[in-house]
Amino acid sequence: MVKSTRTFSNLKSRRCDSFRQEPQSPVVLQFDIKGILVQKADSGRASNTDLEANMSEPQAERHTGIVNRSAPTATVVPVLVYEDVGKAIGWLCEAFGFSERLRAARPDGTIMHAQLSIGEGAVMLGAQGAEFRPPRSNEVNQYVLVHVEDADRHFEQAKRFGARIVHPPADMPFGERVYTAEDLAGHRWTFSQSIADVPPEHWGATQARSKH
Repeated sequence: MVKSTRTFSNLKSRRCDSFRQEPQSPVVLQFDIKGILVQKADSGRASNTDLEANMSEPQAERHTGIVNRSAPTATVVPVLVYEDVGKAIGWLCEAFGFSERLRAARPDGTIMHAQLSIGEGAVMLGAQGAEFRPPRSNEVNQYVLVHVEDADRHFEQAKRFGARIVHPPADMPFGERVYTAEDLAGHRWTFSQSIADVPPEHWGATQARSKH
């Protein structure tokens, strides 16, 4: 099994005073080529045995009331693959208005993972490897939709940073003003601004009926 080692660092967030203790060695996580955690080492204090023991704990005990600072709080988080994660972080923050939450790098400095935030949403970036590849030109099998306050202003900002505009801003019958662009790696993004409250049946949709 091919393994890679990543050291996690939070570059934007402040450390909580309640979690400050005596200085400790960095926590080093080892992943296989698919990005699956296979070992955690902290001066020899944690190993596969510790991870297996934690996994055997009851589900309710492990998750009740836990807020994990290493994970986004959004319920649904797209994970996008890039050839150069470090370059993608800077571009997405400048062009699309994201904020960096954290990044993870190999000992050689190569960034393998990042988390970005926007409003209440989040997106993860992963480095290419094995079956994970950036999108190919002229093919779309997924895209990310982000809600913004001003689609036209956001559109102008994206153009300034070289985003390829697929569809310029336009008003949709379902009450949204949207535009679509591709980022530096070819991922497709749609940005949407609510401009009216439109009943679903006015544009051909039907709301799901309550089961109760």
